[in-house]
Amino acid sequence: HPYVMVDTAFFDGDFKARLLATFDDLDGATDGVLIHGENSQALNLMQAKYGGQVKCIYIDPPYNTGSDEFLYKDNYQHSSWLAMMSDRLSLGRRLLTCAGAIFVQIGDEEQASLKLLMDDVFGEQNFRNTIVVRRGIKSVQAQFDDITALAVGHDKVLMFSKSDRARFPKLLEMLPESEPGKWDTFWRGTDRKTMRYEIFGLKPDTGQWRWKEERGLEAKVAYEEYLTKYAQDMSLDEYYLLHLAEVGEKLNFVRQSEDGVVQYYVPPREYKLMSDVWLGVRTRGDVTDFTTEKHTELVGKISNWIAEEDGLTLDFFAGSGTTAHAVMELNRGDGGTRKYILVEMGGHFEMVLKPRIQKVAFSANWKDGVPQDRDGQSHTFKYQRIESYEDALNNIRVRRPEGAQRRLLYDEFDDYQLHYM
Repeated sequence: HPYVMVDTAFFDGDFKARLLATFDDLDGATDGVLIHGENSQALNLMQAKYGGQVKCIYIDPPYNTGSDEFLYKDNYQHSSWLAMMSDRLSLGRRLLTCAGAIFVQIGDEEQASLKLLMDDVFGEQNFRNTIVVRRGIKSVQAQFDDITALAVGHDKVLMFSKSDRARFPKLLEMLPESEPGKWDTFWRGTDRKTMRYEIFGLKPDTGQWRWKEERGLEAKVAYEEYLTKYAQDMSLDEYYLLHLAEVGEKLNFVRQSEDGVVQYYVPPREYKLMSDVWLGVRTRGDVTDFTTEKHTELVGKISNWIAEEDGLTLDFFAGSGTTAHAVMELNRGDGGTRKYILVEMGGHFEMVLKPRIQKVAFSANWKDGVPQDRDGQSHTFKYQRIESYEDALNNIRVRRPEGAQRRLLYDEFDDYQLHYM
């Protein structure tokens, strides 16, 4: 079976050492890292090893709604919430590559304040988008006769880059049905004299042709060749796609219509460019019982866009582990080598997050949070637990050096040592 989980807690230290020694490059073989601990501690510790290596950060922090279910300060105190976020955003920024970007999902409670904070941490020039996504929460207003405001049906995802020079791939959305090719006018209203030349015996007095002369004339010849050699056997769309598949070249075509209008060919499309409105992307997850679980579709779209096929994605408010699940699904789908780092301090780490990653490796298909098959994937993750500040203080004890006097004098304090239990 491609996935085997070994819990080394059942074996002695020698077995663990021998097992780890079988890896020539343990870091290279590791697909992900799960860190159980307070995220500011984790981000500090990560600087030496991962500084400048993270391509994409996605986080879904507490929204400062006043709820008691969050482990961070979350009681409408803007200063406390912003201080908590400021430290973590600053540390996260240092982990990003120069071409990297961060995405922070937030509600109206702190969206305006968070934008100003991120302007300060990342620089106003590095703000890229406020992406609008649908909020996956049912409205309860129907039970009341009047309301104080409209129900909020969306969240915002603030996108900042680390550098103002960063460029990102075009973000595409698959169309429900492929759009066939079509013809459009070759003349444009912009006025460049160098783009006016004779084709089909026509030369515009104003405006310009869409393409430069060499490309336009080559496109005219390409369409004439299609009419002469291939039009009897296949449509222009079929010819275009066949040539693209066999040669890897996108052909250009120009013709003169029956009405005498010069036209250029717009190829068939299976996708469209996405804007900053993502209302069609699912945001609410259904794999676990975690109340604020996000959907892999949302996180996967972000990670796939920015981290591409081999980048590192970080989530330091990991919740139920959606980010790792999304990265694993992407790799399973296209054979990529993307990696992830998740940081979470909640008690659900052991009960929800870690078991979820193990189950995802075991099964490719899920329904209502239940694995539907055994189509596993080879997957290795490291699990680390960071001792909390409180645990560290509780575990400190004073040990008297052998032969020391029972009576402790102030000038003899250096003879005593602090040790962790």
